[in-house]
Amino acid sequence: KKSTTTKTSGVIKSTSLELHHCTLRGVADPTSRIPPNTVFISGMEEMESFPNTIFITRFPCVKASDGRLVEVMRSKPDDMTESDYNWLRSLPLGVVIFGLPRNGCLSIPQQIANGDLDGDRYLICWDLTILEHIQAEKIIDVIDEDNKENDEKSEIDWEHDENWFSKAQNLMMDSNTTLLVNQLIGKLYKLSERYADNDKVDFMNNKDAIAFADAYNQALENGKHGTKINLPKHL
Repeated sequence: KKSTTTKTSGVIKSTSLELHHCTLRGVADPTSRIPPNTVFISGMEEMESFPNTIFITRFPCVKASDGRLVEVMRSKPDDMTESDYNWLRSLPLGVVIFGLPRNGCLSIPQQIANGDLDGDRYLICWDLTILEHIQAEKIIDVIDEDNKENDEKSEIDWEHDENWFSKAQNLMMDSNTTLLVNQLIGKLYKLSERYADNDKVDFMNNKDAIAFADAYNQALENGKHGTKINLPKHL
């Protein structure tokens, strides 16, 4: 059913909002004052029934852990200026703004299907019935081990490849490799789906389904960065 909305001073106000989910573009916090592990949903500030916690995931969502619960900023933080807060409130519906992570921790997009903010779309759901029954982990501080390891390596054995740009270009322009990678991406996705469907107890939490899902995400990155694709030996 369609909802009836009015727009006042750039803020969308719902008069009979029956839709309890939408897809938004993910962006970083331009004010640097949205609390860590928290998001701001543009256009929802005036909606009194909007909850303080929402479910969020990214496209494509291939693992159960790709869906998370996250706190929503519903009032002005003490260290945010009135002008910044009023500007955020003036934004129309369309974006989910992620608070910056604490130093050394993973960002919220990284914890949601290893996402980023280069145009990714995020599905949010605020249906109270679904939220009451959903079993998803909350966004919390998680140490960024990869960055930690990279920082340690850079101090010891950092090697700079002067030809990295031309190598990246060659990888992306290799039509045969691109075709093979695209075929592999589809196979890995379908295998993850099949193992999940065949497990009537764990479903998407099936270990092999998760392994194929991880490989699927790695295959997506392979076409751009040459990322390795890892699978357990038995698969």
